[in-house]
Amino acid sequence: MQKGASACALMAFDLAIEMERRFTAEGGHATNWHVPAQLTPANPDSGESGFRHLHRVTTKGRFAPPAAEFAESSPLNIVVLPLLLAAHLMCMNVASAGPLVCLWLEWKEQRGDKLAGRAGRYLAGSGVVLLLVGVLWGLGLGAVLWNDAYLAAIKHVRSRVEFGVAELVFSLALMVAHYVWWRMRPECSAIERWLRMALPLAAGTNTLYHFPPLFVILSQLSAAAGPLGEPMTSAEFRARLLDGEVLARSLHFVLAAFAMCGVMLIGYALRLGRQGAKDDEVQRAAVWGGWLALVPTVAQALVGLWVLLSFPEPVKMALMGQDLAATFLLGLSIISALGLMHQLAVVAFGEMQRRALVRAMVSMVVVVTLMCFTVERIRNIPRPPPQPNAAQAKAA
Repeated sequence: MQKGASACALMAFDLAIEMERRFTAEGGHATNWHVPAQLTPANPDSGESGFRHLHRVTTKGRFAPPAAEFAESSPLNIVVLPLLLAAHLMCMNVASAGPLVCLWLEWKEQRGDKLAGRAGRYLAGSGVVLLLVGVLWGLGLGAVLWNDAYLAAIKHVRSRVEFGVAELVFSLALMVAHYVWWRMRPECSAIERWLRMALPLAAGTNTLYHFPPLFVILSQLSAAAGPLGEPMTSAEFRARLLDGEVLARSLHFVLAAFAMCGVMLIGYALRLGRQGAKDDEVQRAAVWGGWLALVPTVAQALVGLWVLLSFPEPVKMALMGQDLAATFLLGLSIISALGLMHQLAVVAFGEMQRRALVRAMVSMVVVVTLMCFTVERIRNIPRPPPQPNAAQAKAA
């Protein structure tokens, strides 16, 4: 199914290129594409379309390629990078929210549910491995995408990046300690269990609080079409956390993280089935995962609208029709998300057939992958440098 999504994306890119070529050949100009005045070409008679101009900005040696040129670039940019990003995000989803789901499962084990304990230890161990894989994968992805814009963004929030590295190591240590402790002493006193449950609570909240906002802010800064100015202070960074786009995209990641943990539990139900476990255990694990994935996925409908509305005007214009490829990918992602909700609802209401469980898991992977194609498509659209609003300035 991923190959099918990639093929659809390539078709959309080709369509956008052909539309722009014909438009330019007919002597069109920016106003036909409803580009705001500040984005229209200085010389409308030059034959350059507003679609191209929207994506072309050169500031201090940084160049954001136009959409058509991006579409004509190597297959690495068009297909491979979104797939790598999807794999990285799915790893970090489980690693981020997994400890908090383990907290719930260990609480259920304390109340006598042995299956919850086994599922929790499976998820805890998977979270540690996926955190390491996700970090290494992310470093490799960053090396591929590295440019002067990313360097400038990191320098602008250098203190927060350094602090984030320390927080990442801290979260990893807590997750490893929790997994080893839980595996070695699944049966323990209530006091010991509550002390142990403090570890995933600290690890999960620490990861979800620090990293989604940090990377959203870095993406904003790296796409800014102007100079970034002096390095951001800690007070200014905290004020930036109140930005609508930062809040929306961070919440979007948190919901996706819990949904992906639900998919992991569905995968655990499949594992139980292969091991010959009782049907009741397979069904219970699948239902846990189905509900855990379904509820945040449904909530993403509202949060996704918030994310769209929080984008800068050039990005919203591209997604709402100015960039046909971006619009096509966004629409395909939404349709796939509706199908995902159906598949998760089937599992949540008790379906335990292997085919249904596999369909739900594959649907989640397809939705995440299509969203990453959309994100990669709009990544190079220039945006104004982030400016704090009145509330943020007051908080600073």
